[in-house]
Amino acid sequence: MTTFTPLKQALKKTLTISKGVDWHDISLQNQALISADEFVPSSSSYPLFFTKSSHNGNFSSIALLGLQQDNIFFNGQLSNDVAYLPKSLSLLPFGLGSDPDSEQQMTSCINLHSQLISLDGKASLLNDDGSNKERLTHVNQALSAVFDAHVSTEHFIAELLKHNLLMELELHINCDNGENKVIKGLYSINEEKLSQLTAEQKLLFIERGYYPPIMAMHASLIQINRMIKLYSQKKIMDINSINMKVV
Repeated sequence: MTTFTPLKQALKKTLTISKGVDWHDISLQNQALISADEFVPSSSSYPLFFTKSSHNGNFSSIALLGLQQDNIFFNGQLSNDVAYLPKSLSLLPFGLGSDPDSEQQMTSCINLHSQLISLDGKASLLNDDGSNKERLTHVNQALSAVFDAHVSTEHFIAELLKHNLLMELELHINCDNGENKVIKGLYSINEEKLSQLTAEQKLLFIERGYYPPIMAMHASLIQINRMIKLYSQKKIMDINSINMKVV
């Protein structure tokens, strides 16, 4: 996983940051955080799930990038296997992380170990007078938009939990060589309980725009079949089947 340093600390250093997408860092990710407004475009490329933090019990929405501790879609360069790149990946080496001054808050961060970054003292994100350079202004604006989407997604997930619509899943992977793997800690939306919402509750979901991301999450599960083919095509793992079980 990417290790982030708060920007307010990193700006004390003189950073040279190359432009472009950090494909190397992306290739190291096993999952990508996504917001609810990204469910529809993300569903065209990845299976989508919720995960629960073992630290604070909070839920997040993710695009699953690999069935092992790997990444089947990206190998350090632009991938032809996806139609959409999640914002959390496209913004690397920048991202949101915990604020060391307030654990309940998020702040703009940077991955100082990114291959796009050097500490050679040739450039900075700040002008000589301490004001933000144009690039830093754009980064902060993009991260602010990501934060707003994150807050909206928290509200979306809170409503799903309020109506008891999340169910825990396990992916049981059966390989041709007889080896079996299990991916735990994934959650999805319970279709049966979703159909049992009252007319008033359904209207609320419609008014708040919750049904498109819900339907996108359901549709995204077909991407698991595409992942199976990619593992075989890239000669990484021959998968016979994947069974999804409710815990």
